[in-house]
Amino acid sequence: RAKEAWQLGATGEAVTIAMIDSGVLAFAPLVHALWQNPGERLDGKDTDGNGFVDDLFGWDFAGDTRFVIGDGPKSHGTMCGGILVGRPWGEPKTVTGVAPRAQLMVLRGMGKLRAYEYAAQMGADVLSMSYMWVNTELGSYRGVFRTAHEHLAACGIVAVGGAGNFAQNAQPGHQIALPKDIP
Repeated sequence: RAKEAWQLGATGEAVTIAMIDSGVLAFAPLVHALWQNPGERLDGKDTDGNGFVDDLFGWDFAGDTRFVIGDGPKSHGTMCGGILVGRPWGEPKTVTGVAPRAQLMVLRGMGKLRAYEYAAQMGADVLSMSYMWVNTELGSYRGVFRTAHEHLAACGIVAVGGAGNFAQNAQPGHQIALPKDIP
């Protein structure tokens, strides 16, 4: 029902979505949607003093590098980024994203809590978790993720994650996996 939301003015204007995924490819519907760190310059220094050198569009917490433009062989991050913030492009001009006026902060690092903290520090409004652990027991570590999500909420960040990646492999109502199943 995105069209109905757009008619009410809910297009993502002035919203920053931090997406933890595999990165994004630089193609037309996403290039102009990329969040840009306003205090950082490409100069080999930590210009904004946040502890990350040249973090222009986000950060790769798995590889500890600034390179988030580029995607894995399945382009999962690019697909999810398009669903989130895809811009009108081509003919006929079609809005491809649910929030086509939002900005996309690109983060890599499945389950890296440093990515959560970065999103909060850099002013994200939404954290999209495009990752999950299936058939994994976290034990008491579940409490760490619960605390992390409570912290995000206290910072005013809405944490969201997809369901349905199991397709026909799981029964309805059982398609939400860790950490998205933690209250």
